Amino acid sequence: MIFILIRETHVELPEVGKRCIDRLPLVSNATIEKLFLHCDQMGLSRISGSGADSIFARTSDLSSIKQSIKEFFKIQSPLKITEQFVIFEQELGE
Repeated sequence: MIFILIRETHVELPEVGKRCIDRLPLVSNATIEKLFLHCDQMGLSRISGSGADSIFARTSDLSSIKQSIKEFFKIQSPLKITEQFVIFEQELGE
């Protein structure tokens, strides 16, 4: 079993609701305890769950990402950008 920490970026628009626009694997480890240690070192705070169901967040300014998305897609309506960190489990083949 391998555990992978994934950063998910979500955008929320009044017309379409909340959508995941990016999933980026950050780090993987053979034990979940070492992955939790890495989360602590990154300054992530657990917002829900326990064990492999944990969801983490960090305090960061996403305004530059928000502005880039608005300009690239020419969005005029208000939007909200959030990120969260989740754990994926993957079985390793023999």
